[in-house]
Amino acid sequence: MTTHGASQVSKTSTPHDWFLELLLNMVNDHGLNVGITLTVGGTQVSGELVSGAEFIKNFGSTFSGALKRAGAGDAAASLQAKYETMAAQVYDAKKAESAHEPLTFIHLRDARIVGPNGVLQPPQIWWRGRLSEVQGWSLGVLNKE
Repeated sequence: MTTHGASQVSKTSTPHDWFLELLLNMVNDHGLNVGITLTVGGTQVSGELVSGAEFIKNFGSTFSGALKRAGAGDAAASLQAKYETMAAQVYDAKKAESAHEPLTFIHLRDARIVGPNGVLQPPQIWWRGRLSEVQGWSLGVLNKE
């Protein structure tokens, strides 16, 4: 392990930005939300960085909402409860550990993807990507102006 400041960051076979991982740990541990723009595979993705737990809960809400609209209310409620439980099991367990495991994914709310023509796609999507695939990043979100 390599030490950077007070936190330990592991070197894995798929290298990623240790500084971004520290930011993600703060988001996951303290519920911070911060605007960020990522370069992934030559494409820019811009949105609000959120915790993995928040992502899982809201993904479950969105997915179960589709079931509810299709008339499967009982299945929707059951599915939403499963996602809530999953978020608690995965992220509460990580908070309880004294040392962080290396993170694998990064999560955004209201993500916008810059299309091939340079136009920002509308926000309103939840986005999840591999941390090891992020080529660069900056704080703040891209605007249409």
